[in-house]
Amino acid sequence: LVFVLTKAQNISRINPAVTHLTGFETKELVNRPLQSLVRLGGAGRPAVGADPLAQALREGREYREADAFVKDRAGAETPVSFMLFPLRDRDRVVGGVVILRTREKGV
Repeated sequence: LVFVLTKAQNISRINPAVTHLTGFETKELVNRPLQSLVRLGGAGRPAVGADPLAQALREGREYREADAFVKDRAGAETPVSFMLFPLRDRDRVVGGVVILRTREKGV
């Protein structure tokens, strides 16, 4: 699943895999916060402390191999591996690309 984000962590684009897994259409997700669909953290608990995604975007660095969950239209969560890659315009971070890879439940 691929999401393109604004610096404010709002979804600006998605690939068809997002629609397929979540059941949401593109127009329902654009301008929506990524956190409304993706939850960082493992084993049913949220990530603790400062927002690691916001911090990575501020610092202009990648955030890789984090445990996360993506929600579908019915509210069911699928475990995924989360990766963020900052998008730059010259030397300024303007957003990011998030790639989620599905995992088997319990892995």
